[in-house]
Amino acid sequence: LDIMIPEKNGLNTYNQLKDKDEWKNIPIMFLTTRTNRIAKEIHDFQGDDYIEKPFKVPELKGRIEKILKNNY
Repeated sequence: LDIMIPEKNGLNTYNQLKDKDEWKNIPIMFLTTRTNRIAKEIHDFQGDDYIEKPFKVPELKGRIEKILKNNY
């Protein structure tokens, strides 16, 4: 989820997903252009991981694989 998309940002979407029993176990990775403490804190208390944009596809793929391995 992108943290800073307009109107319905990633944090709001995250909260909606986690409110539904059938979706609350879906792993979530946040994408962000923010390279500051806020992005790190969001990962620390919410998502399974976060990655800063721009990113390289192999790095994104590796992180997704790690999340799936840890969750399934």
